Amino acid sequence: MLSRHASVCKRYHVGCFNAGCTFFASRDRAASHATTCPQRLRPCKHGCGEVLVIAKHKEHHAICERRPVQCERGCGLPTTAGEVASGAHEEVCPLKQLPCDACGLLVKREALSRHVSVCPSAGELCRYGCSLRLPRALMGAHARECPAVGKSPAEWVEHAKAHPGVRWLLPAASPSPPRPAMFEIE
Repeated sequence: MLSRHASVCKRYHVGCFNAGCTFFASRDRAASHATTCPQRLRPCKHGCGEVLVIAKHKEHHAICERRPVQCERGCGLPTTAGEVASGAHEEVCPLKQLPCDACGLLVKREALSRHVSVCPSAGELCRYGCSLRLPRALMGAHARECPAVGKSPAEWVEHAKAHPGVRWLLPAASPSPPRPAMFEIE
């Protein structure tokens, strides 16, 4: 009978069930202590998988690889300490400087494709119709010696037949000044 009373009595003294905690009080106070005990276990809030005593969380959060950090360049992308340490953030950071393959100029990743589209050192196929690939900056000088400049539509058709890997787009007939032929590689 006494043991049954002890199992339900709110004044019966019990200890905290969390390892390392020395709290000992009546059952009703022990119930409220269980939610605030500094020795209770909780998983890391960053999702790294560590389960720690509440008292150790602050220490762990300072070194957790999944903790959020700011990019040193200030790009604003969400990243973690582990991604920064491993170099994974470097592979996606829009503010990282990358060299242009054509001229070597260092350009932010977010602006590199725009730079390449206007870079004078970037190569492009002759816009007048021959199959030569040359830097954009030399295209004007090339126009003076390009064998495709000044071809008639019939000559373009013959030239296109001789170069089947190139799709030719003849200049549009319009009252505006003549434009050079455009093409695309298939």
